[in-house]
Amino acid sequence: MSDYGATRSAAAKVTDRHSRMLRNLEDKRMMTLIDPPSGWKYGFPKPLPDEVDDVLEWLVSEGYPQSEIDKLGKHFYCRYWETEDE
Repeated sequence: MSDYGATRSAAAKVTDRHSRMLRNLEDKRMMTLIDPPSGWKYGFPKPLPDEVDDVLEWLVSEGYPQSEIDKLGKHFYCRYWETEDE
């Protein structure tokens, strides 16, 4: 096999492997988890739906107390991370 043929064959293997990896990634859906301060007391962390526009309103609708949000004021924060959806 010529050098050109060997290079082309190696490139085809890399492309095939890359395509398989992309298909595997597409099969895995990711979800964002949210964890507000002391969230464990209220059933957090929970998956954050993509369609949520107002996170604070959603937190309260999911059982997180408004008083916790108010108490921390401008220092209120949530931890976010992504994980594979099961």
